[in-house]
Amino acid sequence: MVENMFVVNVEVVVFKGQYCLLTRRGLDEQVAPGMISFPGGKVEIDDGEQHILEQTAHRELAEETGVSASEMVYAGSKLFIIEDGTPVVNVIFCCNYKSGTAQTNDDELSSVFWCRMDDVAQLPGLPPWTLDSYNMAVAVRKNL
Repeated sequence: MVENMFVVNVEVVVFKGQYCLLTRRGLDEQVAPGMISFPGGKVEIDDGEQHILEQTAHRELAEETGVSASEMVYAGSKLFIIEDGTPVVNVIFCCNYKSGTAQTNDDELSSVFWCRMDDVAQLPGLPPWTLDSYNMAVAVRKNL
């Protein structure tokens, strides 16, 4: 690993009325296998030169869930370290649902589901970092 280099990841909290879109990661995933999370993934060089974070958010949302969304609004960011010691800058966006049927579109996820916003915090096995991202998105939802 090159010192002081980060992986940049985006996470997308999609709202549809009083629901939000959640996923369950596949059991073979390197990071947080089997955990409840929001759609997202790493920034790739092909995501463009401008608005690269937003482009990544739209791409990952479509690839993983088949859903498209409105304009992405920045909700916050955080840092975590994965098991191999790589630091990851995680950027959280929120948006409103636009179209598409929520379904698993790749092998990274075992499920995709809509959850009532009132029920998110009580989901069994919800990781604290997912709840943290959710709370960041709810705080800026009025800007959508």
